[in-house]
Amino acid sequence: MPGLGTSFGRGGATTAQQDLRNADAILIMGSSMAENHPVGFRFVVKARERGAKIIPVDPRFTRTSAMADLWVPLRAGTEFSFSAA
Repeated sequence: MPGLGTSFGRGGATTAQQDLRNADAILIMGSSMAENHPVGFRFVVKARERGAKIIPVDPRFTRTSAMADLWVPLRAGTEFSFSAA
């Protein structure tokens, strides 16, 4: 993270969450974004209203999973890969 602060002015994510509202598909891995990042999750909701597919990958069924188009409940420690079909 120190390198991000030097390069981009802060040590957080390098992509603005506002860009999520323009996505066609959003893959959320290991996070209940609806509960842990509610301000950013509003952009996911806006994308879904536009027709985006929401795919959370999390072993727990959360509020994010409840509104998803496809919930992927992988067991903790599982190795996997996703590919476009």
